[in-house]
Amino acid sequence: KGPLPFSGTAIELYGNGAMKKRESFKEGGHHGIIEWWHQNGKPWYSANFKLFPVGDWEEPFPDGKVERWRSDFTREVVSDWENGFLKSVITYAPDGTESGKMEDGTGTLIYYHPNGNKKKVEVYEDDPLIPSKEIWYDEDGVKIDPSPARK
Repeated sequence: KGPLPFSGTAIELYGNGAMKKRESFKEGGHHGIIEWWHQNGKPWYSANFKLFPVGDWEEPFPDGKVERWRSDFTREVVSDWENGFLKSVITYAPDGTESGKMEDGTGTLIYYHPNGNKKKVEVYEDDPLIPSKEIWYDEDGVKIDPSPARK
């Protein structure tokens, strides 16, 4: 019989000893606070995960606000999850202004390269998790055609 799924807090450090990730787990799945940091020590990602029923089992999903920041600590994305479902996402331009919004599966989100040029546009029509259209741009802001495949 193998080891039981991990419950507790996992920590990952950068090579210099600085905190990279701190993630809480319950029985092998994310449960509780998840935090990541950029190499410069600024926050990168923050979320709270809970287990929600999916059929006959439970799956971890974010619960409440999920935030992601750029390495200069400007806000990049804020999403809101409710009862295991993604309700809304707001993206932000490097200057801090709102660049896109998706609510209840409909809207447009705009992401940026570190140099401030547009990186990607996602259009949502009826599914909050899968964009109906993606348009990618290189670091110079030139549209990439065709857009890179999802990885």
